[in-house]
Amino acid sequence: MIIPIGDSPNPPFTPWATWMLIGVNVLIFIALLPLASQGVDPADPSVQEYLRLLAVGNPGDWRTLVQQVSAYDLVVFEHGARPGALEFSDLLTAMFLHGGFAHLAGNMLFLWIYGDNVEFKLGHTGFLLFYVGAGIAATFGDALLRWGSDVPTVGASGAISGVLGAYFLWFPHNRVRLWVFFFPFIMRVVQVGARWVLGAYVVFDNLLPLLLSGGSGGVSHGAHLGGFLAGVVVAGMLRRAPGGQGERTARRDDDGALPADPLSAKPRPPAPPAGQRARGRQPTRPSSLWASLGFGGTEPSSNRAHSPDRELHHRLRAGDWDGAAALFFSLPAGQLSRLSPADVLLLAQSLERDDRSQAAAAVYERLVSTWQGADEAIPARLGMARLLLVAFERPSEAWQLAEEARRLSRTGADNDEALRLLKLCQQARSSSF
Repeated sequence: MIIPIGDSPNPPFTPWATWMLIGVNVLIFIALLPLASQGVDPADPSVQEYLRLLAVGNPGDWRTLVQQVSAYDLVVFEHGARPGALEFSDLLTAMFLHGGFAHLAGNMLFLWIYGDNVEFKLGHTGFLLFYVGAGIAATFGDALLRWGSDVPTVGASGAISGVLGAYFLWFPHNRVRLWVFFFPFIMRVVQVGARWVLGAYVVFDNLLPLLLSGGSGGVSHGAHLGGFLAGVVVAGMLRRAPGGQGERTARRDDDGALPADPLSAKPRPPAPPAGQRARGRQPTRPSSLWASLGFGGTEPSSNRAHSPDRELHHRLRAGDWDGAAALFFSLPAGQLSRLSPADVLLLAQSLERDDRSQAAAAVYERLVSTWQGADEAIPARLGMARLLLVAFERPSEAWQLAEEARRLSRTGADNDEALRLLKLCQQARSSSF
């Protein structure tokens, strides 16, 4: 048995919407629980309709069947989502009904683990709308696989699968704590990458059972897959949208500048070593690739006197930031690994200091992906977090990178900068609500 029990890192805020959804689901289950022990009137038309449904797969005497039906079964039948008779109200009510305590507990555990991160990115109201939309999409996913069926589907798992889909796309570096229990041989907690855990949920808990069983059984794999797919699609669309990643951006003053509080003291990268201040730029025709990133220096010659790593080092030491950037962006991906990560970090910090945010972000991102284990990868994460926080107004993504840098930090300076950025991220998110 393998059960997820938590994840990390967790956002620095209170996920009111997630807690509210958990509370509503639990309260509805408790309120309806007495109906599970109440009998029904065989003469009730809804009971007869329900018995006809049961007789399809369980033929026999109705007098025997009626003894197995409770008042709660009728509530589920009336307000669950039946592909053969879908109603709009059922799309909403079905996601707040559950078939039993184990069904409820499993769904709420997943919502508690994964909901806070997605809510942190979307905001409280945005998360609620996303949750309901994912639940509706999951119902249609179930209907596609069980078209015309009168067997109702209930549960929050479709909507929660949408949350899992967004989590899968937005938090690839998070870790999930799993309780592995195979008594008496294995009893321990392990941490696994979030994408591995959620990928296993899609493949082993849904796709394979669906292919093997053809959709029969007591689990609505169509709802799970439909909700997950909807979450991935919406998360991807929000990530590409202006402002990015589905979060509300911090308000700006009338002149377009960020408000003085809480980000009045804009985090800046370390100053370059003495003698490496940028020299005046030469206004020559730029190449199309790096002109789009705001450069105006001379395009590097294809016949360089030195190897790329030496040429980049030479230009940086000479303070030729434009030439160094042009050289960096002209190199094919296969040659970037030959560069010194220290030189690449210096280039990114220089571009950030010169307010060329897009170019600096591109260099920081390439540094982290190419030299993941290098010492320079930690300040590169911090640099990217600064840009996401201030230049791109994405505090939730900035918080994610800053928390990752804090966890990996090897020096006191990196740890202090990570803590400072985390505080600013929390302030920025608070100001946006």
